[in-house]
Amino acid sequence: MHIHSFTYYFNMQELTNYHRIDARGCLAGKLRMINRIVTNSYNKTLREHGIEITVSQLNLLATISKMDKPRQVDICMELGIEKSTLSRDLERLRAQHLITRKTHPEGGPGYLVLTERGLEYMDQMLPVWQKAQNEMKMAMGLEAVEAVNKLAALMKIKYLNPNPAL
Repeated sequence: MHIHSFTYYFNMQELTNYHRIDARGCLAGKLRMINRIVTNSYNKTLREHGIEITVSQLNLLATISKMDKPRQVDICMELGIEKSTLSRDLERLRAQHLITRKTHPEGGPGYLVLTERGLEYMDQMLPVWQKAQNEMKMAMGLEAVEAVNKLAALMKIKYLNPNPAL
């Protein structure tokens, strides 16, 4: 009987400590759910049009094409992603001959560029990406799209700014 009472007490302690965590109200959980829904929608549209990369990899290609001699660390800072995640996606893009690493002319660290195939792929993907973008904007509505844009800008300034004094 004594062991039963202890077990009951222990289980009640677990309940009183853990019942305060409400996953339904967790911002991280909600944002991850939204991210999965949006990402899956974009990826589905890309696949339907024969595009063999994910929207995350497409964003990497777009980021590399817009930055001046980007190093991996620059891309991590720009997109707010982990080095291991970036390395994995870059390897997939290299395997498809969409990007290559160049040696810095002044001996600095190497940087990434799109290959000719990568540039052609970006041209091919643009209308497909625009379709996915428009579909998601329609599904979300203008107010939600504006809120996402504002939130992304705020979070980038607050958490990704390498020089907080600026």
